[in-house]
Amino acid sequence: MGRWPSPALLAIFVTIALAMNSITPAAAHTGLKVGFYRHSCPQVEAIVYNSMAQSTKADDTVAPGILRMAFHDCFVRVRDRLDLQHPSQLDRVAELALRSTWISNSVFPSCLLLLQMLHTVTATSPHRIVPSLWFLQGCDASVLLEGPNTERRARTNTGLHGFDAIDAAKRAVENACPGVVSAADVLQFAARDAVVLAGGYGWHVPAGRRDGTVSIMEEALNLPAPSMTVSQLIDVFGRKGLSPSQMVVLSGAHTIGKAPCVTFDDRVQTTPVDPTLAPSFATFLKGQCPYAAIQSTSVDMDSTAHTFDSQYFKDIIAGRGLLTSDQSLLYDSRTSGGVYANNGAAFYRNFAKAMVKMSQIEVLTGLDGEIRRQFDQSSHESFIENLASYSEAAINTIDNLDLMLYSNPVLYPHRRFLGPAATASTTQSI
Repeated sequence: MGRWPSPALLAIFVTIALAMNSITPAAAHTGLKVGFYRHSCPQVEAIVYNSMAQSTKADDTVAPGILRMAFHDCFVRVRDRLDLQHPSQLDRVAELALRSTWISNSVFPSCLLLLQMLHTVTATSPHRIVPSLWFLQGCDASVLLEGPNTERRARTNTGLHGFDAIDAAKRAVENACPGVVSAADVLQFAARDAVVLAGGYGWHVPAGRRDGTVSIMEEALNLPAPSMTVSQLIDVFGRKGLSPSQMVVLSGAHTIGKAPCVTFDDRVQTTPVDPTLAPSFATFLKGQCPYAAIQSTSVDMDSTAHTFDSQYFKDIIAGRGLLTSDQSLLYDSRTSGGVYANNGAAFYRNFAKAMVKMSQIEVLTGLDGEIRRQFDQSSHESFIENLASYSEAAINTIDNLDLMLYSNPVLYPHRRFLGPAATASTTQSI
């Protein structure tokens, strides 16, 4: 069984990581630029576009699927900061690193994990950190990672599709430029191309993202829901640094694709029906979804659901917004102006700007993260699925391992024992 060689080595790695923090703070990571692969993989965007063209020709649901996938990838929750001055917070970081050693039967992965977790520091204080591996999960392709407890398995992501198209694009890129272009960048290129191939306008995609190595199912549970009010939407988008006007224009992604009955049937399976629905549209929806909780039937998101255009906003103005979160935009003073402002050609330009802004949410750049060779597998595959289960609940339930960790007075001199003293053989098994 793998062991941490000594408490001194653990201290050395913590010291090295903190020294690295003073050099490369997370807040200073800009890293993204248009033409990032100009020299290392100059044809990458053409490769992705051609691959996407083939995928969308074979399946017209790919374009809305990829666009939604890119959105879900960027909107994973950002956890709170850890305070290194607080012993219990240090315990949690060290505990996670030690657990990965125990699980992976190797010292090296846990050393690497610890270094990555302690890699970045905020500008507010030299003692407060935002570990890039564990706490920053924005546009890092974490939604693509496969595994039983990953974001892909979250209830909010059950309808995601288009993974085969990203796989095809990533494989094509790897054939031309092995180990150069991240899956995170491929996903953002593909999202832009999905819009273009559906009839919209393109934009320059700043690139240079690195891929995340952790994907946690629980972190995908805060995605905007179709039943959210405008205030809730403004709050969710605001926590990602997006304004109410940007939230409105990004909602315009609903101009392509379909939504299952279960996402809006609460508007028509009531007496009376939602009064914000145009009567003819309410009748149509009741015919498509005659009873509640139908998941097998889907309805077009707007009246030109195969074309990327501004029809979504025209439909909202006419009382034909499909979701509660769509139609509500018209009746709140903070968002109604945006509905009318995007009811025309301005939508294309505004959407492009908002997509660029969204694609920069909590990205990994520089030496953070990794470049995946396979779109859905991290190079940390040997223990990625274990890391994905390290939610607070999991940490509190692995009692036997807790006992081994906390009963070591050398590793935890400031803690009192939480249980009976471990035997020497138990302590040595860590």
